Amino acid sequence: MWRWPDHDDKGRAHMERIGARLVALGAEPAPVWVRWKDAPPKGDIADYLAAGGAVESIAQLVESPDAQQKGTPAKTGDAAPSATTMPTVRRWPEPLDKGAYYGILEKIARELEPFIEADSAALLVNLVAAAGVAMGRGPHMRVGAKRHYACAYVVNVGATGDNKGDGWWPIDALLEEVTTTAEDDGVPLKPLTWGGMSTGEGLLWQMRDERREMRQGKRGEPAEEVIADAGVTDKRLLAFEPEFARVLAVMYREGNTLSMILRDLYDGAGVARSSPKANPIIATGAHFGPIGQITPEELGRKLHEVELFNGFANRFLWVLTKRQHSRPNPPAYTAEAAAQHAEMWSRAIARARSRRSHAG
Repeated sequence: MWRWPDHDDKGRAHMERIGARLVALGAEPAPVWVRWKDAPPKGDIADYLAAGGAVESIAQLVESPDAQQKGTPAKTGDAAPSATTMPTVRRWPEPLDKGAYYGILEKIARELEPFIEADSAALLVNLVAAAGVAMGRGPHMRVGAKRHYACAYVVNVGATGDNKGDGWWPIDALLEEVTTTAEDDGVPLKPLTWGGMSTGEGLLWQMRDERREMRQGKRGEPAEEVIADAGVTDKRLLAFEPEFARVLAVMYREGNTLSMILRDLYDGAGVARSSPKANPIIATGAHFGPIGQITPEELGRKLHEVELFNGFANRFLWVLTKRQHSRPNPPAYTAEAAAQHAEMWSRAIARARSRRSHAG
């Protein structure tokens, strides 16, 4: 399969996305590039034939595999470095190693497989992310002097129609049935769930501390300290973002602090705060984890180069997923089945919360 783009940056970027999409759908071998070095601006195969090019000679313009491994074709001009293009996926990654399926989360993921069409690997990784948030900031691993908490940022990357939501909705149903609290500290064994990230301040508001202020007493009485905002007691927050492309888009608005706050929270900052000096939003001991969904094309268009180099992108686990089964009428995931999994979940989370650390 050959890719012959228009001879300009937009044409190459468009054809790169098409190639990535074809490979994601199972095209093998991966599409190869046709490069007509003497092409005029925006020139394509029609211009090649009009200039007297022979069909029989096109094969000579195909890039060798060795040349392709060095990267995508060179650009013809200085394009704005606003967004990246998706690299061509040479072949679909190998399935997760069996060692990744372990313990209670393995059992839950395997038992949920008959109810979903999506890749069970995405379901497993989402379960890990959700469990990490539920554990909170107790369990951790020390690397040097730094504490690393069970905090995972996960985005499922898959084509439209590949039913990425199957990796989340069974977890949502399971969490609905979790009603117990930990015996040692009385904390619920499921975290708060939320969605709609748009600003760093809005995210911190969901985990904000109590805020006090001084208010003047009546009739000359001295000022007294009062609680202006009771804040949020449970600082664990699990965000589900089915349109993660929207999250990436709003991050680039002028003055938006979402990228900075997400990086701070991932790094386990003991105190995270918004930037305004007057009445900043402060979140002490916040423990946050997002689960997002996006298509490869959206990821290529929306993830700007600056986020590749400032540490934002490498804080996320980008899970490539596709439909594994066709189930027009899958069996119902009943409340009774969800309750059984909720009980397994609760026991495991309670046990994890009772363990404070592990030296690495």
